[in-house]
Amino acid sequence: MTGAIIGDIIGSSYEFNNTRDYNFPLFTPRSNYTDDSVMTAAVALWLLHDPDHSHAMLERYMVRLAEVCPCPMGGYGEMFYFWLFNPAGLRGKDGYPADGKRHPYNSCGNGAAMRVSPCGWFFDSLEQTEMVAGISASITHNHPEGIKGAQATAAAIWMARNGKSKDDIREYITGKYGYDLNRTWASLNKTYGWDSTCQGTVPEAIIAFLESSDYEDAIRKAVSMGGDSDTLACITGGIAEAFYKTIPENILSSAWGKLPKGFHDTISALAQHSAYGRIFETYTPEKASSETLGRFIEAQERFHTYETALQELRNGRKESHWIWFIFPQIKGLGRSGMSEYYGIDSLDEARRYLQDPTLGSRLREATLAMLAHEGRSAVSILGVMDALKFRSSMTLFDLVSPDDIFAEALQRFFNGSRCTYTTEVIA
Repeated sequence: MTGAIIGDIIGSSYEFNNTRDYNFPLFTPRSNYTDDSVMTAAVALWLLHDPDHSHAMLERYMVRLAEVCPCPMGGYGEMFYFWLFNPAGLRGKDGYPADGKRHPYNSCGNGAAMRVSPCGWFFDSLEQTEMVAGISASITHNHPEGIKGAQATAAAIWMARNGKSKDDIREYITGKYGYDLNRTWASLNKTYGWDSTCQGTVPEAIIAFLESSDYEDAIRKAVSMGGDSDTLACITGGIAEAFYKTIPENILSSAWGKLPKGFHDTISALAQHSAYGRIFETYTPEKASSETLGRFIEAQERFHTYETALQELRNGRKESHWIWFIFPQIKGLGRSGMSEYYGIDSLDEARRYLQDPTLGSRLREATLAMLAHEGRSAVSILGVMDALKFRSSMTLFDLVSPDDIFAEALQRFFNGSRCTYTTEVIA
């Protein structure tokens, strides 16, 4: 869900100002949430509060959030706007009922797929995921293509979060939904044009994911196709989040502040009551107590993250996102939710971390992997921002255990200079 909303925010600047440049700025002064995010939050609330998955309750949440956000960036599509605010106004539009009640209007538009990502996280079975995704679409988009687009998107998310390979996802979506997923992003980058239908958006969004190497790459590929950029990136982002199990901290923190607090609360609630929370609970601002070290063990063992991090360190190049719980820093160094959650509160907590047989051993092993690279800078291995976090971590544990391996790391990579912020906080 978070990945879909962030995709929407990033793509929003380019919806009516398309770019083919893969290296476009991720965030601009115009970046903001659109109707994609509003309706995604509405679907999440519906799943959380209506075990019967009724149209009546989904309508209630869609209308409620539309009243809170009557004109998000880009507004609502014409037909959906009438459905939300003036259903009687559908009179004369292709013979839709004019009794003042809200009825589905046979749309095959991509709105059915853009809002469906919570369904991909909520259920244990693929069958139920697809069924409820169809219900979420049919309240408005009761055209077969509208329903199919929502179901295919939710199915891809479900498969991705459950460890299916890209080949598995491609085969299933192609076989069941008939989408052509054998085209390439390179060709779409040159030829794809505006298309707001499910059949002209969902397969392209899935292709962007299938050809990606990480979350950011997926979003860049989706947006740089052109077309309905925010919805393409919203669909792609939802699948990519589920597959890669991480979103870069700089992207997460940049997008988070653009959302109304109510959206934060909805994401947090979904995290606590669904499969979403078992993987992405650390993204929410309402963090669990930091008094236990269990949060570090959980993060390191989730999807073999520690093994992945250690291998990247040994290879001399950090490629994924684990710095907060592999080299913990003093709380307050960063402002993102991840930094806060995994921040070390005090010297006492740092001491307990180092004394823990698993965490202490892994910290020393990871530090040794850094030290193995003679003549390399911390920046060349970790990147600029994470090199600063590594310096903070080494400073923190050097204060706990002087004349240890951490002092050697500070000397090797930073000429013995400690992180000033860390020493000031500890003092």
